[in-house]
Amino acid sequence: MSKQIEVDLVNFEDVFEKYNSKLINKNLINYIINEVNFFDKNETVEIIFHNKSKVAKDKYMPLIKKSLKEEYDKCLKEIDYNNIRQLIYLLIGVVLLFISAFIGKYYVFQQIFLIGGWVLIWETIEIEMFADTELKKRRVILKKLLKSQMSEN
Repeated sequence: MSKQIEVDLVNFEDVFEKYNSKLINKNLINYIINEVNFFDKNETVEIIFHNKSKVAKDKYMPLIKKSLKEEYDKCLKEIDYNNIRQLIYLLIGVVLLFISAFIGKYYVFQQIFLIGGWVLIWETIEIEMFADTELKKRRVILKKLLKSQMSEN
């Protein structure tokens, strides 16, 4: 089954960035991405542009695909960055827990290292549960948009 996203392009600024006519408006890209949030996973997406802006179809449609591809690549880089952060936080957290186990004399420092280690480990879990989940969902949406059909009405 196919779902449609209808986009009204009224003027030039609806299509392109205000200060750079070679870039697609971020609000337009975000609107398209947010509209896909409400579709089922198995549905295909068709984007229909109602162009009243007098911008040629062959000028903005390839740029929209390019912008969606850039968003997808950006999402992949953020996931990689989060994975590296998680690994570093986990390693430092474990090291701090070991240090706290070996500092028996100095109770205050033992507790500081213990708390610091657990905070970093919980931060690792928080990144996996919340940030990575949102990024993975966004990546799936962007992949679906990259495969979608675009037409002008």
